[in-house]
Order: sequence, then structure tokens, then C-alpha cells
Amino acid sequence: MIFAAVAVAVFLGTGWIYEGNAERTHRHIHFFGPDGVIYKARERVLERGSNRLVVLVHGFGASPMTMMPIFDAFADGTDADLWAPLLDYHGRTLQRFAAFDADAIRDDLAARMSERMDGYDEVVVIAHSFGGAMAADLVASGGIPERATVLLLAPAVDIIANTRTTALELQAFRLWSAYCDIWEIGCKVPSPKGIDADGVEDVYAQTIFFYIVPNAVLQLFDYADAIAAKVAGISRPVDIVMARDDGEVDFEATKALCERLAACRLYAFETGGHAPMFGATRETLNSLLLRLADDPGAGCDGLDCRVVAPADATGAIRPDARRHAASIQEIPTWH
Repeated sequence: MIFAAVAVAVFLGTGWIYEGNAERTHRHIHFFGPDGVIYKARERVLERGSNRLVVLVHGFGASPMTMMPIFDAFADGTDADLWAPLLDYHGRTLQRFAAFDADAIRDDLAARMSERMDGYDEVVVIAHSFGGAMAADLVASGGIPERATVLLLAPAVDIIANTRTTALELQAFRLWSAYCDIWEIGCKVPSPKGIDADGVEDVYAQTIFFYIVPNAVLQLFDYADAIAAKVAGISRPVDIVMARDDGEVDFEATKALCERLAACRLYAFETGGHAPMFGATRETLNSLLLRLADDPGAGCDGLDCRVVAPADATGAIRPDARRHAASIQEIPTWH
């Protein structure tokens, strides 16, 4: 009996020590602003008096820094205003991320997008991973206005790791610690599958959380399960872009989802992993997104990609391709 009590105490004690060390390490490697947000995770804004807004939504555990390659491409290649928000619960402490609430994050994003979109004639929403799942959820529920063009980049609806086995492993591990960076048991953050060597350095540079946070991951899985049926009922046009070798989101399941939708196109890269905005696919991705923002449902002509859903796709899906008009050019305002 005494031995069992000692064993439990040691088990819990080592877990608490591990958690405390993780939190100290996280605080040590990041510079926090007075608002509690990690400096490199802050939202990005470019305002230059345009009648067109491009919204760039990052994914799970990431920050607007993840979207900066796309942000920069639109800053250089268009006259649009740009906004890359920091999602709630992200870019702050490990404790805050462990309290992850997917529904609250979605609702907060929807409220801020509605406010930010006000007054713009044209809106383009480009959302990656968990951000793409939330955008799909909001499209399905009418939370994104019909006038907005929606481009989903590897939306995290069909998550490869979302299995009963993984959920049980995460539930078991969190009995010991709220965080995990033990590579030997699979806690690899970041894990840039499918990204070439040139892109790996960029992936590490923009990484905020170097720990798997079981509570947050389980919430992500639950959210993906909860929205699947609703997303499958989307009737308005959406474009999906992803790489075939995505190691986080199931390509074939996403293709099947797109084929079931009333007006969806899936644009595929052979390589690029879950973050094709980094590495060798960056320029092709940027060119495709710039094209789709102007002409939703356009093709891959001249680009190293292919329309794979629907299988018989020819011509533009929608006749009202929204080509933005010239807008007032002013000195950009950066925040």
C-alpha cells in the first residue's frame, strides 16, 4: 500500500516538474508583449485604402507568421488591404493554449471578421488547416457573407491522426503531463512532413508551440468530428488547395468531400506537405492563390498543379468571377 502511494506520488510529481519546466522554457524562448501575446505571433495588417480585403487565417497552434509568405505575395501582387488575425488561445502561454476551446475560437474569429469586412466591396478569405476548417464551418452556417471568395488551404476536417487509438494515447499521457515534447513517443513539434530542406528552417522559425498539448489536440479532433456533416452540406462555391503528400490532413478524404459538394474544386500539388507556403511549392502556391482570388474556379494553366475534383472540371465554376477594380493607392499602414 505504501509502495503504491509512493509510486503515485512519484508519477504525479515528475509530471508536475515536467509541466513547470515546459512552461518556463516556453516563456524563456519567446518575447511577450504587454498584452500577453508573443511578439512574433501578433496579427498583421496592411491598410492602403483599397475596396478589397484579403483575410489570411492561420491554423492550429500557429500564428499569422505562418501566413506571411502568402501575405507578402498579396502585398506585392495586388492593391488589396490585408488582415492576418491571431486566433484566440494562440500565440500566448502554454496554459492558455491548453484551455483551447474550438467553438469559442470560431465565434471570436467570426465576430472579428464581420467587423473587419464592413465597408469593403470585395472580400477574399484564405484559411489554412484549422483555420480552413473554421472557415468551412462558417460558410456552412452562413457566417461568411456570400460576396466573399473562400479559398481553403488543407482544411483540417479529415485529420489523419484523428483516430480512437491516438485519442486514447493523448488521454493517457495527460494524466501525467499537460504537455509533451518527447520525440521518441511521437511528440514532434514541428513535424514538417513533405517539406523540402529549404523550407524546414522557415517552418521552425515560425513555430510558436514546441510541445504537443493533449487537451488542445483532443479539442481539435472533437471539433473536426462535430463539423463534418455540416461542412458536407456546403452549397456555395469553395476552392480547396492542398498537397497530395500532406501528412496531417487526409488528401483522399478531402478529395471525396470536395466531390460531394455542390460547387467545389480541389487543386493539388504533388508535394508540399501540410504547409506548402514554405519550401519549393511556395511560388506556385502564391501564383495559384493570386489567380483564384481574382477568378474563383480558374484552372492550373501554366502552374505545376492539377484540378483533381471534380474529375471532369472544365472552365470556371462560377460565371461571376470577381476581378477586383483598381483602388486608391496610399502609403501602406503596418501594424
